[in-house]
Parts: sequence; C-alpha cells; structure tokens
Amino acid sequence: MEAGKSKQRSTFVRWFEAFRRRVSSGSAPDSENRQNPAPDLTRVEITEEAKQRFAQVQDVFHQVLQVEPERRESALARLAPDPGVRDEVRELLGAHLEVGVLDELKHAFDRQGAFPEASYAPGARFAQYTLLERLGSGGMGVVYRAQDTRLGRTVALKFLSPALGSDPTAKQRFLAEARAAATLEHSNICTILEIGEFEGRLFIAMPYYKGQTLKELLRGGALGAAQAVPIAIGIGKGLAAAHASGVIHRDIKPANVIIRGDGVPIIVDFGVAKVAQQSLTRTGVALGTISYMSPEQTRGEAVDHRSDIWALGVLLYEMITGSHPFRGHTDQAVQLSILTADPESISPHLDGATGLEQVVQQALEKEADQRWQSVQEMVKALEQIRVGSVPAEGPSGPRGGLMRKGERRQVGVLTLLLGEYDDLVDQLTPEATEALLRQVRGAVSDTVTSAGGLVHAMTGDRIECVFGIPTAREDDALRAVRAALEAQRRCAGIQVDPSLGEDRSVTLRAAIDVGVVAVHLDPGEGGPYRIGRSLIERSARLASEAELGAVLVSAECHRVVRPFVEATEGPSVS
Repeated sequence: MEAGKSKQRSTFVRWFEAFRRRVSSGSAPDSENRQNPAPDLTRVEITEEAKQRFAQVQDVFHQVLQVEPERRESALARLAPDPGVRDEVRELLGAHLEVGVLDELKHAFDRQGAFPEASYAPGARFAQYTLLERLGSGGMGVVYRAQDTRLGRTVALKFLSPALGSDPTAKQRFLAEARAAATLEHSNICTILEIGEFEGRLFIAMPYYKGQTLKELLRGGALGAAQAVPIAIGIGKGLAAAHASGVIHRDIKPANVIIRGDGVPIIVDFGVAKVAQQSLTRTGVALGTISYMSPEQTRGEAVDHRSDIWALGVLLYEMITGSHPFRGHTDQAVQLSILTADPESISPHLDGATGLEQVVQQALEKEADQRWQSVQEMVKALEQIRVGSVPAEGPSGPRGGLMRKGERRQVGVLTLLLGEYDDLVDQLTPEATEALLRQVRGAVSDTVTSAGGLVHAMTGDRIECVFGIPTAREDDALRAVRAALEAQRRCAGIQVDPSLGEDRSVTLRAAIDVGVVAVHLDPGEGGPYRIGRSLIERSARLASEAELGAVLVSAECHRVVRPFVEATEGPSVS
C-alpha cells in the first residue's frame, strides 16, 4: 500500500509540475479537452481509521503552528504521544516553510497581475453613474453603490476583473452568457439592469437592495428551522426559474444571497461564476468557495443543475445549525470531508420540523444521481414541512423567525420617553398633541427599523423597541445605542406647536437594557410578538431616570458596547 501511495504521489507531482511550467510560460493548460487530466486521487478508498488519523494530524499541525519555533518540539511531544503522528506533523511543518509549486503559482499570478481591482473614489463618474460608496469586494471585482444620473435611481455597480476582458474570446463568452442571465425574471433573482464596457472596464448594473446578505445574517448564529425553511424555499424557486432557462449559478453561497428588509431572499451574481470558470480556467485559477462545492465540482468534473441543489442543501444545513456540514482547517481538509464524510445530524435543531432532515440529506448525497433531480422537487418537499404549528410556506416576513410555541432570545430593549409630556398635554390642544405624537413616533419608527430593530409598542409618551427579533445579530446592543442617538437627533428637529409663543423642540429620554426574554408569536391583534415584560419594564425604569437628551444603558449593555462608544457613569437604578 505504501508503494502505491508513493507512486500515486509522484504521478501527481509530475502532472502538477507540467501544469506549472505551462502557466509560468504563458501557455494555457489543456483543461477543456482534458487530454492530460490530473491523476484521479479521489477514487482511492479511504478507511475510517485513515480519516481519523488525517484529522488528528491536521489538528496537531495547526496547534503547533501557533507556537514559537523554538518551542514546537516540546508542544508536539505534549500534543501527539504517537511517534507516527509526530513524524507526519514534522513533515507538514517542513513543507510549510518551503516554497512549493503552489507558492510559485501564486507568485506568478501576482507578478502578472491576474486580478487587479477597480478602485474609484466616491463621487467619481463612470459612464452615466456617480459612485456613492464602496460596498465590498471579492475575487471577481468590486461593488459600489451608485446613482444612475440618467434615470435617477440608486443601483449596485459591479466592476469585473480585467482578466475577464483580456481575452477577446472569453470576453465574448462572458457578455453572451451575462445577457442570457439578464433575461431571467423572477422575484427571487437579482435583476440585471445593464451589462456593458466603459473605458476598457466590464461592468454590471443591478438594483440596490436594502437589506443584508445571508452571510451577514448568519454571523448572529443559527436562524433555526422556522426562519431557514422559507428562505430556502425562496432561493429554490429562484434557482428553478434559472434552471428552466438553462442557466446554472454554480456559486450559491451566503454572500450571494441578499435578504431584503421584508424577508425575501434575492440571489445575486447569476451567470458570473459560470462565465468566470470558463474564461479563467485556462490560467489555472480555481474559482468558487470550497465549502459550498459539490463533490463533482471539487474534482473538476462537468457540473449541472444538481450542483446548485447541493449548494442549497449546504445553505439550508448552515442556516438550521449555524455551522458548515463539511469542515476542515484547510481547503484540502474541507474537500476530503465533502468527498468522504457524512455531516452531523441536524435533528437537535429541527424545532419539530418532521421530514426536514430527509430533505437536507437527499440534497447532500455524494452522487448527483441520488440527489433531488430538480430543485422544484426539493422546494415542493420543503413546502410540506411544518415547523411547530407554522407551515414552512407561510409568511417569510417578520414572523418567520419564531415558532408559535415560542423560544428564549437574547435581545436589546430600547425605551424612549417624550420629555415634559404632561406639560405638553396641558398646553396643547388634543389635536396638536396627536399631531406631535405622530411626528415623533414616525421619526422613531423610521430610525429603529432602519437600524434593524422592531417597534414593539407605542403608548402615550412611551415607545418600546426591541433589537434581536425576528433576527438576532451580534451587534444588536450597539444598533440600539446608535438608534437611540439618531432618534434623539431627529426629534430635536421637530418643533412643538409655535402658537405657544416659544421656540421649543422635542426632547427624549432614552434607556437600553439587554438580556434573555421569552418571545412568542402573538396570535391576537395586539402586535406581532408577545415578549416577557421584565426586561421591558427594567428598560422603562432606566429611561425614567435619564436626563433629557441622554441615553442611559444598563451595566450589561455597557459591557457589550464599551469598546465602541464613550460613556460616563450614571445613576444607580434598582
């Protein structure tokens, strides 16, 4: 067996050296005709013992790598009693310090500038667009929020890597397939407004969606089955429409799904990943995110719509559990997991969603023939699933993140009190009082909603707001602080009735507390949620002690936001 491994390794090295020489010389590796395919290393049978050994070696290697070089031997002896494991880790450490063929390839691409990034200052003009702010960047290019001066609308403008336009054939292929993607019309697919070229730069103009990517949403942890299933259904319906038109996404991942403010998922970057693979494969660049690749995709084989089904299964697993189904410290370890490992069961996270585990398992079958054969089939199965007593195909808006039976959530509660309310009621007519309250409540509601919060109740001089429902985020407390400050700023511009003969603006008292509360969907008409009152009342007591124009935060809230805001010690409130 050892001789077989050695022979296989030398075969791969010879193939890879030939590949590297062709790339370094500027020649294109013959990948499309596959006359010289890579040796098939993934078909070797791997025992369970070998998998465990591989995982142990990887784990020890990454731990030792964090230790200072002079202390690595002692750390290795402590972490790996098995001499064989120690020897393998030493080999990895030695290889890590050497410059290998992959490093040489990277340096070659760096020297050639394979991926220069478009860079424009906000305010710059590009065709009929004025760039407003940079939204983000990735391997494919950079995205800006921009103003279409011709039509007076806000758009997302994506500049693609110059490498895509350097080859006339690749450029024509990209434009042809991008135009095909532009013909897709579906409520869950990002509309392509324009595809073109300006000053030698290829670009795509798309609507600017207010919301956040699924990647950002997942930073707060698992969404749970009740919220994950409706999102997966929306993504699946978008993919079904694309597949019906012969378009395969090939790069479904959280960063390529935007969740709008109303909870509707929008798939972005349609067609780009497919074109990018075709035009860049000849330079030896492997595109895509390994964690969401199907087994056939990681092997470099031809892929079809069933790779999108696999990726949707990975997304659904991650939304339900908060973790990837296939994990590893390196891309090679992740690929091995994709090819050989079975993901951990999602049953502890199902919230009573009968049948959901079977849907996910079938989407993640290693062999494409064993998966759902169409995304319509998968969507139909998801629509039959009930989470708690709520049908999965029900509202995917603000109620979609909670079961009717309720759950406990970490939330931030912001309470705002209208300053000198009793005096205003005495001095203003009932109509003027109502008009003033409408202005204040409108300003606060807009501010809180824009910050990702929920206005829970508005009674008299009091406005209760909650951050963490329906979606929990790591920065909910900080969002509440910023919303409080912005609400005070906006309300300071609201003038009390001028007929009183004095220049007087609205002032607010504000307070924030954080903690765990019981949350239920409210079956009545009093509001979307029923929330435990203890934290809300505690926040209200804080607000009553705040000075006009000030924001009081609890000790727990201060601990969370202290690295980001300045604060002074306030009164003790029991």
